[in-house]
Amino acid sequence: MAALMRNISTSAWVTDTTLTLPFWPSSEVAKLGPKLTSSYDGWGAESTTLMSGYDCQEMKLESAEMSEEPYSDVWDVMVRYPRKGTQPMVTFVLSSTQGCTYELMMHPIVDLAYNGGITWSNATTFFPQQHTLPLGVGTHPIAPNVTSTHVYARLNASKQCNGHDIIIMNTPWTAPIDYTPFKTSPWIPENMTYERSADFRMQGMLCQSHYSMSRDNINAFLADSVGNNINASAQGHQNIQDLPESLLDIVQVQRKTMTDEWRTYFDRETMRLDALQAAGPDLAPPWAARFPGYSGLAPMLAVLSDFDLVSLMNDRNIVKTAARVKGRFFTEMIRETLNSPDLFQTNTVVGTATVVQERVVVLVEIGFALAALFFASTVLLVAIYWTSRLSHRPLKLSSDPSSIVGLSLLLQPHLVKNATFRKMHNESREDLYKSLRKESYLTSDMYLIQGSAQPAIVKSPIKIKRDWRPRVIRTRMLLALGALLTSIVTAILTLNAFSLRSQLSQTGFIYEADISKLKLSFPTFAPISIAPTVASIAIGLWWDQLDMTFRILQPYVSMSRGPTPINAGAGLTYTSKTWAGAAFKAARYKHWILFLVTVGSVLAQVLTVSMSALFEKASTNVTQQMTAQQSLEIRHEPLVSEIELTFRHGIQYTPSLVLNELYLNPRKNWLFGAGIKHSFNGSELPWTLGGWNFLPVDLAQFSTSRDPQHSPDFSENRVFASTNVSLEVPAIKARLDCKPVEEVAETSSWLEIANFTGSRSITKNDIARLNSTGGFELYQLSGNMFQNSSSQTTILADATAISCCSNGTMEQPRRNAIGYWSVATPNNESFPFTSASWPLSFVTKWIVGEGITVQYRNEEHYLYFREKPKMQAARCQPVIETTEATVSVDAHSGAVHSYEIKKPVSPIDFAWAEVFVKHQLMNASLGPLDDLYEGPMNVTTSFGVVFLLSMLRSLMRDPIFGMPKERLDENAFVFRDPELGTNMDLMTNTMYSLVGSDPEVLLDYRTLADTADRTFQSFFQEFVNSDLSLKNGGYAYQPVGDQSMRNIGRPVNENGTIISRRAIPDPNPYRNITASVSNRIRLLHMNTVATYISTAILVWLIATTFIIISVQRKYTSLMMRDVKLIADMLVLVAGSDKFLELVQEQGVALKKDKQIQTKLGWFKDRDGEVRWGIEVVGGEDAVEWVEAPKVGFHIREKGTSGIPLLPWKKGQPSTKPRTDSSV
Repeated sequence: MAALMRNISTSAWVTDTTLTLPFWPSSEVAKLGPKLTSSYDGWGAESTTLMSGYDCQEMKLESAEMSEEPYSDVWDVMVRYPRKGTQPMVTFVLSSTQGCTYELMMHPIVDLAYNGGITWSNATTFFPQQHTLPLGVGTHPIAPNVTSTHVYARLNASKQCNGHDIIIMNTPWTAPIDYTPFKTSPWIPENMTYERSADFRMQGMLCQSHYSMSRDNINAFLADSVGNNINASAQGHQNIQDLPESLLDIVQVQRKTMTDEWRTYFDRETMRLDALQAAGPDLAPPWAARFPGYSGLAPMLAVLSDFDLVSLMNDRNIVKTAARVKGRFFTEMIRETLNSPDLFQTNTVVGTATVVQERVVVLVEIGFALAALFFASTVLLVAIYWTSRLSHRPLKLSSDPSSIVGLSLLLQPHLVKNATFRKMHNESREDLYKSLRKESYLTSDMYLIQGSAQPAIVKSPIKIKRDWRPRVIRTRMLLALGALLTSIVTAILTLNAFSLRSQLSQTGFIYEADISKLKLSFPTFAPISIAPTVASIAIGLWWDQLDMTFRILQPYVSMSRGPTPINAGAGLTYTSKTWAGAAFKAARYKHWILFLVTVGSVLAQVLTVSMSALFEKASTNVTQQMTAQQSLEIRHEPLVSEIELTFRHGIQYTPSLVLNELYLNPRKNWLFGAGIKHSFNGSELPWTLGGWNFLPVDLAQFSTSRDPQHSPDFSENRVFASTNVSLEVPAIKARLDCKPVEEVAETSSWLEIANFTGSRSITKNDIARLNSTGGFELYQLSGNMFQNSSSQTTILADATAISCCSNGTMEQPRRNAIGYWSVATPNNESFPFTSASWPLSFVTKWIVGEGITVQYRNEEHYLYFREKPKMQAARCQPVIETTEATVSVDAHSGAVHSYEIKKPVSPIDFAWAEVFVKHQLMNASLGPLDDLYEGPMNVTTSFGVVFLLSMLRSLMRDPIFGMPKERLDENAFVFRDPELGTNMDLMTNTMYSLVGSDPEVLLDYRTLADTADRTFQSFFQEFVNSDLSLKNGGYAYQPVGDQSMRNIGRPVNENGTIISRRAIPDPNPYRNITASVSNRIRLLHMNTVATYISTAILVWLIATTFIIISVQRKYTSLMMRDVKLIADMLVLVAGSDKFLELVQEQGVALKKDKQIQTKLGWFKDRDGEVRWGIEVVGGEDAVEWVEAPKVGFHIREKGTSGIPLLPWKKGQPSTKPRTDSSV
């Protein structure tokens, strides 16, 4: 019931309509609870699922008319004489399309006719309501009954109704009757007239249950939360068949479900008050003495809507709710059998177990893209390999032409003298290119020769360059590169500084574009994640251009600066080397600028990888200090109860009427919370932990709605968002100070001897059974125990005789257990304990024995023992205390993560200060406050008193005091199980759950006291959180500056005499609390290793760039032409006769020569012309090296360019050769 009312899972294998037969790994114990735990992450096997279905169809109300009907054989409650005559009766006729006709006839002053309500039973049965006024037609009240001639109710159902259930819901048929004139009479006049209510309406549903089973592959998986973790196979339940009667007694299930016993699990007074509150004055006027009633299975349906009849009648999903209720009873009934090993057997089956491991996941789209790229690269590589073979491309080269020596091998000295290359040495780049466009060249027999065909002149523009240097090594481009690298490293360092402080949480950094419409394996895409990669690729491409330029220039630069061995100059090339190979080669020849550049090229590749790993998404706690306002404080004012005294509940009922509010709304009532929590592994309540209650503060101001991340784009992906708040608040706790009851050792103080020898009070059958099983001397638990001691108390909540529960038979008794908390009354105090010393002590008792039931002639049953039972008891005094604590709490749920007590703990004395204190009426016209007073009255009670008495008096809800025996029809706040032999109140049942339902464990005093203390703390936590409001407070908290006591009259005693008002502290001002707010947010995190690597590489590149800028004027100052084309290179050697002859003599071997030196500069060739080129230095017939001529291609005409960005030398005359460094 509790699980259904609060929608709590009792087992992972159970839902409202299905139960899967459990299975688990054979190496582990049975997994039957609400939360699955295992060393595996899941398991699967073939299993059976039992299913419950419920189909309903609406019934038509054919008529609802009143007529005079004769009645007979009706006895009054005094069983004096039968009555005969006629009385008006209302006949309700409902019919279904299946032919079922349900005819219900009842007196208009009772049950559904007068009160309205719901009945849910078999379609051939009607259960009278429990809460109804007695029917007295001029005589003593007549007991409710349903027969064919009864005046209360009659039922006639057609045979087509068999095997079905019926649900009838209706508002009152009878117009409300003013019961004020009859308040002193238990019956109504025989000639009363009745009218039909204009608001009457009735609905009927004919329903049928069907039970089935399915054999499927079932998967069980672990989850962090409690709930159903069972999934059927992907095909669902396909092999469905009716549940065979050999497997389950369906008739018995139906019989146990469709009974009228469900009402006994609801407190009658609570149902009345809840129904009245939900009905309102229109449906149930206070003077009409009526309220909706519920019978059969209907109370379980009503409690789900807080007993709101109109809401149930208007509910379009009422059939689903009914199916849920009945299905849950079916599944829970089966589940209960799983807790009894004697009722089921286990088999070994073949299944699978799953262990979840972290693995690398390949995105399908990215995987396919990479595979396609690798495949395309492979195809192209094969194509290049095939087409570049000599058989397909006969280059007929003997050496790599990228070096000067290698290229010179293509020239024939005797042909070069007339070649255009030789003649154009003093022409500009533009003129050279124009001339060469008129000619064609080809290689033949390893030589470069001029073709015979004259190609057509292509008049494409030739860009006139004022500076021979490639753009990539010009100052402006180098400065731009340096600025780019500096800005990137600055950005990285800046972002890293923010990342270390967890400040990269703005939307721009964590934005993820929604690309789910593309149906990819990744639904979102973060643009910033590729920004570093794009930047590193751009840097790598730029640096690659710089690298290639310096590789080409390096041999010429070396030769331009002076005589250079051929192996380090004319025979040297870097173009065919890898990045690392070029770096090693540059270091070997001490070409340090190129070394720096090529090392930078290697590092640029590493930079791409490190920059790709630069950014990571992470979640972290960001803390900030905020101020909160404390609107509540621990209650020091008593609770003010405004009760209504009536002719039925006079002033002597004042304490009971005050406590009534504590028992309302069973679906949310605090008394059931602790037991449910410990029975089904419930979570801690908000603002509670470790037995403490912490004063709640409005945390809405700390929610993530103020988070900078809160935006429409981000909110959809905020799976990690959470906010924790740390603040110092008052804390309150209830605990028990327990002591052993020494009188337990003296069994005569709690156990009596009952001798039935010659007794005529018990049945003859039980006399014979007692005689045959050991005699007539038995033991009986004393109604009052431990008399004349500080632990004097009662066996139950009061001194009534105990009747429940034996386990087994008189011939074969089995173990039973009894446990109750009851007030200790050493001075014979009684409820409401207004004159007692507070806080009251109480005794928790635990008794284990082998009880038997003896039946008396009046059909009453009482519990006795053959052997002395065992008992343990503790006398406990409640303590409510307070302190200040620093708590860390989740801003969304109020769940407390941790706490720290900051100040000494002190008791709260005002929690027990006032005990049901009445107050003068503010309106004197209402009359004196005496035993005859009827109307409103204010009563003040301290919250500790309300808590303790509402808990200990929960079994004494009935206003009839002094019942001689235990009432077995009141089970709302007690757990009685005749099959298990247990009888205990809510508190002891919680203790029983805490020790794993082992009766013997609680016989240990320390265990009994500890579990009682833990239970007391849990009940107090539920009490404090019940109906708690941040605006109005609750039972233990009041609003700051509460004025409730200033608006009621002065207190009076039992005699109506005014007594002194307890001193009321001045209202506290609103208190500001400094809170440390920690937001669990998603942010951009920079990988530390990647950051350091990227920064180091960028610093290297920046340093290299600025070194190049600082030395490039000297590095390239002697170069006059670019050498990126073959034509540029051939011009440099076409007039170098000695060098060409040397090449022809030595061939390829010349490239490795270390003795012969060459130089790039101005010299006179054999024709006497001054040219700028490469020639051998020294030796026989050495050339003459000269100064640069005053005119030529290397001299820029005046006015052809602007002012250079960086002049090489201040005051440098324009007549000298110079190289412009401007871009």
